[in-house]
Amino acid sequence: MTSKFSIIELETIDSTNNYATKLVHEKKAVDKQVIVTRDQTQGRGYSENTWVSEPNCNLMLSIVLFPQYLKTINQFYLSKAVSLAVTDFLANFSNNVTIKWPNDIYINDKKICGILIENSMMGDRFYHSVIGIGMNINQLSFSPKLPNPTSLALETGKTFDISEMLDLFLNALSVRLAELEQEQFDKLSANYMQHLYRLNKLAKFVEKSNTFDGTIVGIEELGQLIIAMPNGSKRNFLFKEIEYVL
Repeated sequence: MTSKFSIIELETIDSTNNYATKLVHEKKAVDKQVIVTRDQTQGRGYSENTWVSEPNCNLMLSIVLFPQYLKTINQFYLSKAVSLAVTDFLANFSNNVTIKWPNDIYINDKKICGILIENSMMGDRFYHSVIGIGMNINQLSFSPKLPNPTSLALETGKTFDISEMLDLFLNALSVRLAELEQEQFDKLSANYMQHLYRLNKLAKFVEKSNTFDGTIVGIEELGQLIIAMPNGSKRNFLFKEIEYVL
C-alpha cells in the first residue's frame, strides 16, 4: 500500500513541514508526497513549540495531501484520520495507546508522537494540507525540559528498523485516508472516541491560569472539546483555550 505514496528521503533538514510547504508553493508537490528525514534540526510544533529529536532514532516526516474532496467544515476529520493512523500503527506494539485531544499520541500517560497539520483552503474546500509527524521510536533519553516523553524502545525494551516502521505506518495511514475520502465520518468519530485520553474521567484542567476539575464527555463536530463541570453544566473549548494538568 505504500506504493500510493511518493517518498523523498533526506539525510538532514531544518523542518520537513517547511520543505513540504516549499514544494507546494513551487508546484512541485504531488498528492500523498512524503518527506522523511533522519535528522531534523528545527522541527516545529503548534505555535512557537519545537519538536526535538535525536538523529537516526525516530520517524520524522511530513505528508502533503490535496484533499479537495474534503469540505472545510469537516477539517477536524482529517485530524481524526491522521491521529487514528498513528494509534493503529502503535497498537501493533502496545495496548495502551490514546489520543490526547486534539492530536497528541500517548502511551501509558506519556507522549510518544506529536502531529502538526497546516491547511490551506479554497472557498469551502481544502486546497492542500501539510501533515508533520514526529514519532519517538528508538530514542532512549530526552531533555529534562520535556514533561512526559517516551518512545517505543522505552515502552517495549526493543529496537526497531526505522525504514520498516515507515512502511508500516504509511500502510495504516492509507487505510484511514481512504475512510476519510469515502466520508466514513461516523466510523472515524467512533474510533477517535474509543482512544480519547481521559474520556469520562474526572481530571484537572487549566484555563487562563485557573485550575478546575472536569470530565471529558465528547467532541463537537468542529473539534471542540466538551467538558462536563462538577455543577452539571457543560462547556466547549477550542484548541489552546485549555490545558491538561498532567
